[in-house]
Amino acid sequence: MVHQQTTLIPPAIPPDKQETGYISSAQTEPNSIDTYACGLDESHPCNTISHCITQLIQDFVTNVEVFSEKIRETKGVDCGTNAYTIYGQSDSIATVETELEAAWLTLFSVSTGSLTARDFVLVHDSVHPNNRGSRPFEITGAGEMHISGVNLSVGSGPSAETAFSTELIYVQRGIFLMENVNWEKTISTTSMFSLSSTNDISFALFACAFDGKERTIINR
Repeated sequence: MVHQQTTLIPPAIPPDKQETGYISSAQTEPNSIDTYACGLDESHPCNTISHCITQLIQDFVTNVEVFSEKIRETKGVDCGTNAYTIYGQSDSIATVETELEAAWLTLFSVSTGSLTARDFVLVHDSVHPNNRGSRPFEITGAGEMHISGVNLSVGSGPSAETAFSTELIYVQRGIFLMENVNWEKTISTTSMFSLSSTNDISFALFACAFDGKERTIINR
């Protein structure tokens, strides 16, 4: 008797039927597992943003809702040429902690697409060696990135021994907007922001606080 292997194929969901993917933590939601069919509803969320976007339903989902108090990301999220909104649930404080598996990874990367990230806490702790050489945000093409209402923390506070060795925001070209962002406790051996001087860039910070000091910067 010959047994044939069955390949599981994600369900074909028309774009007008599925717009939101759901993320939670296995610690708070027992059904939160990165599988081929996760993220389609709140009862079976994915465990990571990267899986939901890059491996599962990127052709259908434009919004990703984080409704867990805390999730952990080990892989980068490459939005590529697509448009995504990643946001925390309004009635809870969603926290995304990074512990990237390679030093060259970027948490949120856009080429010619767009990303809106809003209303969550991002903890990019330099206590993890790979995080020190990794960027949370990057635009490599003529894309757009809008960061709003995000509390960007680097954990308990880096020291000279655990300083970042790369910029935390890199814009090669395109549009970068950050507003109502609180940035805490950063020590780095290089600039926090890096903008290419040879390409067209629109860069703006509105009502952002760095270690409690508010700044507004516009560069067009």
